[in-house]
Amino acid sequence: MKNIVFVILLSITLFSCQNNEKKGENNFSIKGNIKGLADGKKILLFARNYDNGQADSLTATVSKNGAFVLEGNIPNADIYYMGIEGKEGAIELVLEQKEMTLSGDINDLKAIQLKGSKGQDDFVALSEQVQAVYATENIIYPQLEKAQENEDKKAVDSLGKELESIYLKAGEVVKKYAIDHPTALAAPYMILNTIFDLDAAEYQPIFNKFSDEVKNTQAGKILKDKLIVLSKTAVGNMAVDIQGLDPDGKNISLMEIKGKVTLIDFWASWCGPCRKENPNVVKMYNKYHAKGFEILSVSLDEKAESWKAAIMKDGLIWHHVSDLKGWKSDYATAYGIQAIPQTILLDSEGKIIGRNVMGEELDNMLMELLK
Repeated sequence: MKNIVFVILLSITLFSCQNNEKKGENNFSIKGNIKGLADGKKILLFARNYDNGQADSLTATVSKNGAFVLEGNIPNADIYYMGIEGKEGAIELVLEQKEMTLSGDINDLKAIQLKGSKGQDDFVALSEQVQAVYATENIIYPQLEKAQENEDKKAVDSLGKELESIYLKAGEVVKKYAIDHPTALAAPYMILNTIFDLDAAEYQPIFNKFSDEVKNTQAGKILKDKLIVLSKTAVGNMAVDIQGLDPDGKNISLMEIKGKVTLIDFWASWCGPCRKENPNVVKMYNKYHAKGFEILSVSLDEKAESWKAAIMKDGLIWHHVSDLKGWKSDYATAYGIQAIPQTILLDSEGKIIGRNVMGEELDNMLMELLK
């Protein structure tokens, strides 16, 4: 079976990178041989900087007869990225502080194989399991799009539930692998990229059993911080106040506008699923606002014009706030938001009584709380 390696679409400048490592000081090396790789092509190895979204160069070299050697130092075993001049995207590799070999074909970068890294073996094994679950998605999603075009609500609901089931199953696969393989370096990375509704109470024990090496990966550190945030904003805790400017430039505070029941709705104008969910939110607002239901929509937009236009077009006549920082939004960070749409439901005191409550579930809760 071919090894599956995810390809990340990033903008990489290959021509300005140089190998600054001194011979004899390297703690890792990759001897590569890629069929069809032309002579003189630059090969770049870099780390993804999660703080600013940029790529930090580790080392670079050039190819000869399809072969190359990458040597350098890494602070710890982790997921790094390899870029090839003339090829879009970057290849994810779990590098360890040892000698490794890499082989493949320039026309099939997803089948690149890295040998000598146990972390890479685990990553590939888990990736193949997840991709096997996602395979059905390729059949269902086109059917869902067609149903949406035909405004076939029954089919949309049915297919939507099938997709949700697929995503939940993929999450369960990753969860089980993480439990069974506490030394798998890619486990935190796969958790963050597969499970978008993390439950701190459920995943903190899993994280605690990870090896120190796994906890020390970039994804491990991010997961640790996210679980801390999620534990503080879990059901039963008091909500973190959200203060900022509304579309008219007026100061707004969650704690000042909260009603008997308040929904914090994280969304963005560019988010397709969010825009499709908006009519349901409008319906809930119209149905329950007079009984004390309030909404604070928190946008992860970066452009004020797009944000304001979407509010007007979708008829979102409640409270809004955005710091226009996109995924770097301080509000999203405060609540551990990793995917949108996502909601937080509060009682009259500002205590969290639900997370990610939408659709029929939201309707039933509001009916009970505001009867």
